[in-house]
Amino acid sequence: MNIFQVLLRASRLAVSLWVPAGLLYFSTHVSLSGTFGVPLFAGRFLDPALSLFLQGGVLIWAWGLAVENLSGEALTARVDSFYMSLKQGWWVALLAFVLPISMHYLLFVIAGRDAVPLAAVQAGMSVFTAYGAAWWFVHARYGRFVSGGIRDVPLSGGFLFLATLLWLVTMSVYVAGIWAAGFSFFKPLTGFAGSFVQIGVFTVFAAAFLNTYPLIGRAFESKKTLILVSPRSTGLFMGIFETVLLRSYPAFFAVIRALTPPGYRVVEYNRVFWEGRFVRGQALVAISCFTVNAADAYGIAREFKCKGATVVMGGPHVTFFPDEALEFCDSVVLGPAESVWEDVVRG
Repeated sequence: MNIFQVLLRASRLAVSLWVPAGLLYFSTHVSLSGTFGVPLFAGRFLDPALSLFLQGGVLIWAWGLAVENLSGEALTARVDSFYMSLKQGWWVALLAFVLPISMHYLLFVIAGRDAVPLAAVQAGMSVFTAYGAAWWFVHARYGRFVSGGIRDVPLSGGFLFLATLLWLVTMSVYVAGIWAAGFSFFKPLTGFAGSFVQIGVFTVFAAAFLNTYPLIGRAFESKKTLILVSPRSTGLFMGIFETVLLRSYPAFFAVIRALTPPGYRVVEYNRVFWEGRFVRGQALVAISCFTVNAADAYGIAREFKCKGATVVMGGPHVTFFPDEALEFCDSVVLGPAESVWEDVVRG
């Protein structure tokens, strides 16, 4: 196994998982008693339970998202994918929390005192739990593509070096968190770094499994790929507001899906924060363009064109300014696409 290839593949994805990492960090600081006025005696039980519930949900979401991105099945978060991950991996997330607590209790019984803090045990075991979680998620999702199922990654010298490196990084972040405990500014940073590393370690192991079984990635490769793009509005405030709070499903996605002949793999990007890794060459790309998102739509169209994809644009803005749009795409659909889409696909 080429560990540099694995690290490169995982790092490209890990840097985009800052949202799950942030949610994982904040879920560890849930305080019902402090925020909502819940009585302190009740908060002692409710706060840890709610925190555990939220951490488990975020971890399951991040694990499923990482595996789907690395395999090429999907590159953005989907509600149906989260439900599938929850169904397949809820018990794995539970074990990820229960095993360190059990080990901490065992060490307490053996030593007769709290010799090792629970946080240290959790940090020390996180690499092992991430390995197990990565194996299970890849096996549960894609075992059907591999004859004989997903087995362990061969324990080569390179893989053992990689696991040791990840363990050292994890423990370094834990030690940095202890050092920063007395500094109000650095404490949140190290806490976020710990959550980011926790998700990143899983991502590296998932990449190692998927590199070992290339048939999984090939199962999602297709020369007939249709990519539907609804860009978010230009502007920081409106862009974030639409992406996070107001992401309704575009009607043209459903229409184009229904009119597309069988045999196409359809990938959708609905008002997401755009990343270069979404762009591919062998694809038919349909982009909806309004005046409020024309700048982003043209930029996305240019990226796909540079990769060699066939780009079609539609929507009110390009209907009124088709010559402008043709500087960035191959063709423009004027007005509703229902009457011409089959011709566009065949052409």
